[in-house]
Amino acid sequence: GEAARQGPEVVFILAAFLTAQIGLLNLLPWPGLDGGRLIFVAIEIISGRRVPPDREVGFHLVGIMLLLILVVAITIGDLQRLGSN
Repeated sequence: GEAARQGPEVVFILAAFLTAQIGLLNLLPWPGLDGGRLIFVAIEIISGRRVPPDREVGFHLVGIMLLLILVVAITIGDLQRLGSN
């Protein structure tokens, strides 16, 4: 929309900004994201032992499920708000 009307430079800057934001979001220390994996790597370095793979998979699965529930809840809220206008 507005960025495209301002020219290709603005579109590229917007794309770079969004890419950087997604990258930073992915580094949050949340199970299922890369930041969550970094937490497990840190635990392994500090403890000197590997976290059992089934336990790590369980944590990541729960983290992804919670993120998906959050996405669905936000989407439902947005749709309800759009429907009330």
